[in-house]
Amino acid sequence: MPIFGRKPTLAEAVDKIRAELQAGTLPGEVLDELRRRDQPVVSGGREPPGLQEMLEAVPGAAALLEVGGRMVARNAAMMRLLGRASTVLETTRSAELQDVCARGLAGWPQRRELTLPALDLMVEAHVTPLSHARALLVLRDLTAERRADRVRRDFIANASHELRTPVTAIRGAAETLLDGGLDLPEQAREFVRMISRHAARLTRLTDDLLDLSRLETGAWKPQVGAIQLAPLADSVLDLFRKSAGEKGIVLDADVPERLRATADRRARSRELGGTGLGLAIVKHLAQAMSGEAGLESSQNGSRFWVRLPSG
Repeated sequence: MPIFGRKPTLAEAVDKIRAELQAGTLPGEVLDELRRRDQPVVSGGREPPGLQEMLEAVPGAAALLEVGGRMVARNAAMMRLLGRASTVLETTRSAELQDVCARGLAGWPQRRELTLPALDLMVEAHVTPLSHARALLVLRDLTAERRADRVRRDFIANASHELRTPVTAIRGAAETLLDGGLDLPEQAREFVRMISRHAARLTRLTDDLLDLSRLETGAWKPQVGAIQLAPLADSVLDLFRKSAGEKGIVLDADVPERLRATADRRARSRELGGTGLGLAIVKHLAQAMSGEAGLESSQNGSRFWVRLPSG
């Protein structure tokens, strides 16, 4: 279609460029300019956002990847995190991240948390496959968050260990006074009983804190196996039936006889009361056994649930 001799419309110019692109006759300088801009030619009143503008809009450090993990474009956050190196492997020295990127470039969406020792970083990597053998890499820096978690876990573990010795000594001394046949005034005996009760509760609290620390750090490894849930539920309810009856609470279980779960059996008798950490411990135990736990509350009460792999 001849368009010279008069001023072409925008739509005609775009159609002409598209036709020459398909025919391979577009001048080289025009192709170079299009590649530099890295944006499609479209009809309409406004140009779409460029590649760099879109990368800057991505929350987190983002880069456009090509085969081999080459970063052909990146936003400012990625520049600050990984610098100017051309490939993922060159800048991170991480074969694991290189593998994640390779899988994404092959068409498989990836999401993995990993450590980059060469940069002293912990990141969560998301790789989203794109067309033309490209992929979008987004990294979330978890370093400060994970360090804070480690400091918190270490503090809990250390404090619990330090508390255990004096609390045990106080509890032992109180029980010795009560059972030693000493002729103590009743008021003094009641005071010693109170010390013994609170020392026992502190002992349970430190034990639970240590349990939580072991679960969070992965120091506790579950010994899983097939468990019949009906007899297990009955035995658990028997532990609490008396105390529940004293408060007017009726306990019951409705568990199919053949229902089984793949789990580690949890023998955590709390005859003297809990510490308030039970739900947190249950959540971490369930996660350690490839399950999950949760709570749903309403005006009619609360529903606690645990999901575990079937046995």
